[in-house]
Amino acid sequence: MRVGFEFIFDESPLMIEVAWRLKKEYGVEVIGVSCGNRWKHLLKKKRFKLVNLGEYLAQNWEGYKFSKATLSELEGKYGEVHNIWWFIDVDRFINNVNRKKFSSKGEKLKLLCLHFKFWEEFYSRYHPDYFYTTGIHCLALLTSIAVAQHQQVKFRSFTSARFPQPRFLFVSNYLDEWEEANNFFGKILNLKVSDQELKEAYDFLNMFLTTPSKPFYVTTKKSFDFYFYLVREFFRRLKWKYVDGWGKDRFEYFTPPLLSRTRQEIEARIKKVILYKFYFNQYAYKTPPPGMDYLFCTLQVQPEEATDLWGMYHSNQIAFIENIAKSLPLNVKLLVKEHIPAVGWREGIKKFYEKINRISNVELVHPLADTYEFIKKAKAVVVNSGTVGWEALLFKKPVIIFGEAFYNHSGLTYRVENFRDFRNTLKIILHKERIFPDNYEDILTKFIYSLLKNTFPGEYAPYYCGEERILSEENINKILIGILRDIKILRD
Repeated sequence: MRVGFEFIFDESPLMIEVAWRLKKEYGVEVIGVSCGNRWKHLLKKKRFKLVNLGEYLAQNWEGYKFSKATLSELEGKYGEVHNIWWFIDVDRFINNVNRKKFSSKGEKLKLLCLHFKFWEEFYSRYHPDYFYTTGIHCLALLTSIAVAQHQQVKFRSFTSARFPQPRFLFVSNYLDEWEEANNFFGKILNLKVSDQELKEAYDFLNMFLTTPSKPFYVTTKKSFDFYFYLVREFFRRLKWKYVDGWGKDRFEYFTPPLLSRTRQEIEARIKKVILYKFYFNQYAYKTPPPGMDYLFCTLQVQPEEATDLWGMYHSNQIAFIENIAKSLPLNVKLLVKEHIPAVGWREGIKKFYEKINRISNVELVHPLADTYEFIKKAKAVVVNSGTVGWEALLFKKPVIIFGEAFYNHSGLTYRVENFRDFRNTLKIILHKERIFPDNYEDILTKFIYSLLKNTFPGEYAPYYCGEERILSEENINKILIGILRDIKILRD
C-alpha cells in the first residue's frame, strides 16, 4: 500500500511521526510532499521518498509559459466541479503573508497553472492509494484535491470535530461536508435506534444545554499565554529562518517574513487593548437588550476556511452585514458580535467596526459577551458558515445559512441562496408559520450520534493545543489508529 502525506504545514511534525509508524510497523510505502527547507531537519531522519514542491516550482518557473489554451484545458478538466479562480483569491500566503513574492495577477495565474502541473505529474507518477493532509486552505492543496479527484486518488483531509473533547475526522472536500457521517445519518434517519446506542448523543446534548461549552480547539487556544507564545514563536522562527533556511527561496512562500509577522502580532495586541478600552466597552452590548427583537450574527476570522471557502460567495463580511440589514423588517434589528481572535486584526483600529455601527438597524455586541445568551434570546441566527450555527441548532433556534457547513446535512437549517430567499424565509420564521419539524429532537440526536460514530479521538493542530500535547505518544497512537480505521472504512 502506498500512502502520500503533505509535510509542509505546522502539523507536519505529527504527520512525520505517524507516517514513520505506518512505514515501520505496517510496511506502508510513504511518499511525502515537502516544500523548500521546511521540516527538512525532521524528514532527513526518516528517509521517506520525498517530492519537493518548492524545488519543482523553481526549476520550472522561467521556462514555463501558459496560454489561453492552457486555461481552457484546466477549466475543462476541473472547472465543472471547482471554482478555479477562487483557488488564487482564497490563498492567504500569496495574498497576505508573502504577497510581495508574487505581486502581479499574471504571476499568480502562472503559479496556479504550475501547481496543477506539479500535482498532475505527482499523482500520475506515484499514484498513492491515499493522500493525507491537515487542511485544504490554500492554492497548493486546493489544486491537489482537484487533481486527486480527477485521477481517482482518495484524498483525505483532517478536520476538527465541533465537540468539547478533542475529536477529528477525515473529509474528501473543502466545503465542510462530513461524507461518512452524512451517509450514516441518511441510513439511520428513518430507522428505530435504541436509547442505549444514542446514549452518548443524549449525554452530549443534555450537557451542552445544561452547561454550554465551546469546541475544544476554541478553549485550548484561549488558554495560551499570549506573551509566552509570542516570545517562543519569535525564537522558533528565528531558528527556522537562519539555522534551517526556511523562507529563503521565493517558491517556499508558506513561511511568514520574520520581523513583519512579529510586528503584526505586536500591533494587533496594541489595537486589541485600545479597542476594548475605548470602543467596545462604550459602543457594544454586553447583554441582550431587553424587549428588542433581533437576529444574531457573528463575524469570522479572515482569511480562514469558514469565511473564504465555505462561505465563498459572501466572504466580504461588511457587504454581508449590510445586505442582511437591508432585508430586515422595520421592527427587527441585527446584532453583530466580533470573533475574539479577530480583534486587533481588522482594517485600521476601529474603521471596520464603525462601518458596521453606521448601519441604522445594526448594533455591535461586545466580543467578550456571552454568545449563548444572545443566541437564546434571538428570533433567529443568521450565518454565512461557522460553528455558531451549530450551537444555535443545539439550542433549537432557527438558523438561516448562506454558505456551507457540516450541520446543513441535518436538514434542520434554513439554507438560502440569496437575499430575496432570506427575506421570505425570515417572514416564515417571524410569523411562526413553520419553524421546526415535530421530530426535531429525534433528528438532532441521530445527527449527533452520526457525528460521534464517524469521528475519532485525538488532536492534530499544535496551534490549538501546543506541540508537547500533539507529539505525546498517546496522541500519536490516536492519530495512527484514526488513519488505519479510515483506510479500512474506505476499503470496505
